Amino acid sequence: MASQIDIWSLYKFRLPDDSEEYVLIRTSQPSYPNWSQTQENFAGQIEMEKRERLLELFCQSKNLVYKRNFSFIGEFNGYPESGLLTTLSGLFRLGIYYAETEYGHPWIILDCHESEIAFLNYFKSEEYEKDYGAVKIKGKPIQVDVFVITENDFDLSSVKHFDLKDTRPLFNE
Repeated sequence: MASQIDIWSLYKFRLPDDSEEYVLIRTSQPSYPNWSQTQENFAGQIEMEKRERLLELFCQSKNLVYKRNFSFIGEFNGYPESGLLTTLSGLFRLGIYYAETEYGHPWIILDCHESEIAFLNYFKSEEYEKDYGAVKIKGKPIQVDVFVITENDFDLSSVKHFDLKDTRPLFNE
């Protein structure tokens, strides 16, 4: 069984004054049985639609043209160590580090730590490897200030099954 998981998606926006703003979006993907590709695809589609809706709402709030002013940097699937990133809602600014991994685009790791060394040490720790496996970082970590948005910050009721926690009740497989 693949459990419900948080997905952290990092974007860079170009603002009308040519400055840049980084946005970190947290969405949740419903759980699904590992043996069902159909349910896995369905769970992924729900998460993607929620993320797209949050991007649209952010663009509206900044008077940006949706799908024209941003680039996708990458995503982190899991639970960051930092309590600052596990809050129920966002709409705040926060400094984070992120780094690409050996798995290639779009996979990144991210979290907020007091230093680059602390960030690197956490992802090399026995605790992290026990929970997630070893991860090899590609390149040097990058520090950015992000605006955090979660699916709890906006009305996502326009997304079908936006509040679904588990796909199994919808399927007769």
